[in-house]
Amino acid sequence: MGGEHDQECALREVEEETNLSVKLGPELLATEYVSKGRPKRVRYWLGEAPHPEAARAQNEIDEVVWLSPAEAEARLSYDRDVEVLRAALSRLEG
Repeated sequence: MGGEHDQECALREVEEETNLSVKLGPELLATEYVSKGRPKRVRYWLGEAPHPEAARAQNEIDEVVWLSPAEAEARLSYDRDVEVLRAALSRLEG
């Protein structure tokens, strides 16, 4: 949305798509790719959800599931998403 900071956008998007209000933690990385013929840049942060039981699929997502890191990686379709997951795990372990 116009004038919205990236962190504000991330918080809004998470809430719109999962019903979760989260607190952003450290920034992880950004990915860049082409979507529908246009360049797209996506920034990622670790986040903490005080009430994860409130999660439900909304808008652009079909399902909310809690997975182990290995299960999550097996479900990811794009290498860039695997990189984001691994960056998050590295940050949590470090």
